[in-house]
Formats: sequence, structure tokens, C-alpha cells
Amino acid sequence: MKAKASAGLILFLFLFALSTLRNAAAVSPDIDKIYNILNTNIVGISESDLNRQLIEGMIGSLEPLARIDKDGESAKPGIASTNLFEQRFAYIRLSTLNDGVSESIKATLKQLSDTNDIKGLILDLRFAGGNSYKAVSATADLFIDAQKMVFKHDNTQFEVAPGDIVPKTPILILTNKKTAFGAELLAGVMKLSQRALILGDHTTGAGYYFKDFAVSDGRRLLVASGKIEFENGEEFPVDGILPDIRVDVPIEHDKLYIEDPYRVIEGSSTASNYLISSSQQRTNRINEAALIRMNNGEPATTGEDGESETNETPDQPVIRDPVLSRAIDLLKGLHAIKLINK
Repeated sequence: MKAKASAGLILFLFLFALSTLRNAAAVSPDIDKIYNILNTNIVGISESDLNRQLIEGMIGSLEPLARIDKDGESAKPGIASTNLFEQRFAYIRLSTLNDGVSESIKATLKQLSDTNDIKGLILDLRFAGGNSYKAVSATADLFIDAQKMVFKHDNTQFEVAPGDIVPKTPILILTNKKTAFGAELLAGVMKLSQRALILGDHTTGAGYYFKDFAVSDGRRLLVASGKIEFENGEEFPVDGILPDIRVDVPIEHDKLYIEDPYRVIEGSSTASNYLISSSQQRTNRINEAALIRMNNGEPATTGEDGESETNETPDQPVIRDPVLSRAIDLLKGLHAIKLINK
């Protein structure tokens, strides 16, 4: 009597067979034969389900060179969330680089700058993706004040034009190992143009040109069909875009911090990167005035009680996200340097 095979076991057997055949020196993979064996002998799964799982398993084994757009990236809102930290540092988290995202960023920054004196911008690209190359160049065009080609594939060039919607404002980009496709291409363009510093971890390394094909169930099949080349003639690095300032955070923690940057994560092994404490505990962070006094050889204190001068009030929550916290501290330091050099 035939034992019922689970869908997972079917997929495992299929991929194992393909791997074995690929690695055999003088043997070519006979995909038709393998499929016929499975299709005529496996029970407990319909032919349509078998086909679907074999296809998804094959494509999954090829990632990031091929993938199915399961979540409809082009239909997602480009901006996932926005914030304003310490009344002067704008924060925009992107979920995907799609058509229209550059206009959304422009409108968001205008709204924030109409009522606040913006001193820095944080673009959070952790877990972001995107399929639109036009969106990448249009977003970079918001900030790069030059007329030049920023990347190309084959004979198609993507350019930016003079103009910067936040001139002389420092920009920090946050990345991790799940920053992929259009998002990591944007990080690379901004870094190479010296318009932004990258904080966090290296990106996925999927900087290819993808062709887009429709499949029968309405989803899109994306296939790497060429390499991306930057303005300096270098190809997109297979190891992804490296950060200027590395901050190691486990991906599962990054996911939690994305949802709530004030979240306390217990049990972290790196005390310098994680604040392990009760939600009531605070860590004061000095402001620009204190930094300037320190630069002049004076103590970073104010008043007779010797309390450190900070921008925080006693009931203000502390940002626990190590990457975001590091970014805000860096923006504060850059702003202090500007004040010192005036």
C-alpha cells in the first residue's frame, strides 16, 4: 500500500534529485523523467498542486536570480511609516521602490519641513524591496544635485538632474540583509554619489536587472536578465552594499524594532547594541550644546546640580532600536560640528 507523501517531502525529493543530477559530472538533469516519475507514482496530492509546488520550489532554489512577486510589490504603498525625532530629524521608512514613491517622499518632507526645521533625514530601507528602476532614479533625483547617469543595464541609462529638495541636509540610510532589489540599488546610488551614509548591515546582493513576466495565476515572475552597472563602471557587488557604519542586529530583532523602535528586547547577548532594562529605565543622550562645550574642553553639564544637558524630558521614551539610535546620535553630532564651524 502506498504511503501518503506530504507536499514538503515531495518538494524535498524533487530538489534533492535536481541537485544530485546537477552535480554529476557527465549526467544532465532529466527534468521530464523526474516529473513523470513523481506525477505517476505520488499519491496524496493533486496534479495541479504538484505542478505548483515543483515550480515554486525550483524558483525558490534560484533566489535571488528568480522570484515570484507573491505579495504584489508594485501595489504596496511605497512609504510604510514616517516620524519626526527630536523635532528636527525626519524619518521615512520605505516598504518598496515603486512608481510614485518619489512623489510621496517629496510630499512627506514638504509637510514635515513646513512646520519644523529639519536638520537631518533618515531613510529606513530595512526589509524594503521594489521592482521599478525608474522609481530608484526618481528617488535619487530628489537628493543628488548633479546631471549624470547613476546606473545602467545594457544600453538603458538612468539619470538624475540638478536639484536637491533638502540641500545641505545630511541623509542616513538604514539597511540590513533583507534590503533587496530596488531598495539596495538606491542605497548604492546614494552612497556612491556621496549623498548619504549607510548604517546597519550589508544588503542582499540582488542588484540585477530583472525582466518581468506574467504567469497564469496573475502573479509576476521576475528573472535576472542582466547586471546593473554604476556610474563609475563597476557592477553591482554580489555581496551587496556594505554599510559605512556597521551595526549588527539579528534579523528577528530588526523586525521587532521596525514595528516599535521603543521595544525592550530581553536576553540580548550584546549589551552595547541593546538596552536590556525595564521600560521605565532611561539613558540620557546629550545635545549639541553639551557637545560644543566638550569640544571647547568644558564639562558637558549645566546648572549647579551637574546634570547632563539633554534634549529629553524625564517621561520621554528611549529609542531601543540600535541602528535608529545610532543614526540619531550621528545626526546630532553632524549638526553639532556645523554649529562649531560657524
